[in-house]
Amino acid sequence: MTDNLEKEMIKMKIVSLCHACEACPVVKLDGDRVEIGEKDNVCVLTRSGWETLKQKILNKEIEAEPIRELTTDNATELARKRYDRTAVVYDLCEAISERFGYGKWRELLWDKAEGIHILEVGVGTGKNFSYYPPDAVITAIDFSDRMLKRAKDRASKQKVKVRLQQMDVQNLEFEDNTFDTVVASLVFCSVPDPVRGLMEVKRVCKPGGKIVLLEHILSANPILGWLMNLVNPLAVRMRGANINRRTVENILRSRLRIEQVTDLFAGIFKLIEARKETLVPYKGLASQRR
Repeated sequence: MTDNLEKEMIKMKIVSLCHACEACPVVKLDGDRVEIGEKDNVCVLTRSGWETLKQKILNKEIEAEPIRELTTDNATELARKRYDRTAVVYDLCEAISERFGYGKWRELLWDKAEGIHILEVGVGTGKNFSYYPPDAVITAIDFSDRMLKRAKDRASKQKVKVRLQQMDVQNLEFEDNTFDTVVASLVFCSVPDPVRGLMEVKRVCKPGGKIVLLEHILSANPILGWLMNLVNPLAVRMRGANINRRTVENILRSRLRIEQVTDLFAGIFKLIEARKETLVPYKGLASQRR
């Protein structure tokens, strides 16, 4: 019976295993390693842990059900609920980080912005308002209604001129080639499909326009990287943010041209400057023969 169960478990979602997400499929069985998870959220079990898990399913201590595809829309809704839930304490939780790191990094981030028409993706509670260029026309979006409400309150108190809209970066409602610069700070760690989001950013950015990101990424240090992968499910559950994203690689996958990556701290926090390529009109063979 246990052998048959193992075959079935590969086709199941394991519910409430680590509480990092709603449910996890078994993604890999390899010798003594068993990986359970989805995309960047992966738990690693030993074979003995796998056997214990099977026994718990047999004893109905853990619920398992056939896999139903977790769509980007479903994952986005889960992420939105997490940020709605934490909006009221969000600024308090990050107060120390803002004072000793994030604040000065945000200033560096916005110093890189170019042009008049700027889009901020993932405005959150409005922590970047103090760094907005004074002469820019800024549109700022967030997918969380409660985070956006706090941003509106802050904009009113600080008398910041900004157009705030509820919108998902994976499905931007703007026309192509709208903005001179797109800015985001600590955003793509929580976007369910980061490459899709970056492709949307590229679409709405003007040809030759700039994309500037402040992000934390997976450490290149093997030991630290392993630890980050290990605790990532807990980080997602608590804060909604993945700590093991490969954002630089994702930017390249979206076919943006990276101009500079500045290390801000420990090889984890990065200031990334990229640009949307300018299309050069094809002049034909005749012009090439001259």
